Amino acid sequence: MLARRMARVIPYRFINSVLAAFILLIFLYSAIFSAAKSDYPVRSAQTLLNGAPSESTGLSRGFSSMIRLQFDEAREYNRYSARLFFFFVIQLFLRCFFIFTYSSLVLKTGIRETVLVDSIISGVLLFVFFEPFWREMISMLHQA
Repeated sequence: MLARRMARVIPYRFINSVLAAFILLIFLYSAIFSAAKSDYPVRSAQTLLNGAPSESTGLSRGFSSMIRLQFDEAREYNRYSARLFFFFVIQLFLRCFFIFTYSSLVLKTGIRETVLVDSIISGVLLFVFFEPFWREMISMLHQA
């Protein structure tokens, strides 16, 4: 029984490691490119398609400012940049927590319970931190 539980640890650690690496890449992208220079290689798809700014306009510049601890500047670029930046910071800590404590959590509580708690926490954080974007999507669906 113990061997079966522990065999499931490796895939879950791998998934958390991939997610943590992805978040670190987002932070690296924000650190490499500068809000002042606006030299980002990826442009806002929604702005390019609609020709108008959206709730996500300025997020890259906002994240770049947040990485540099320029909080007021980040808010000027996008009023939600700090909110989303902190979502990713919290997620990075959660992914690291589950990478390093998963084995002991599985032994104490079981795999289903551990994954369920992780999923609920992440789902609630996603819903709360991305709330302005959910509202925008719902509003766009009502207009269509």
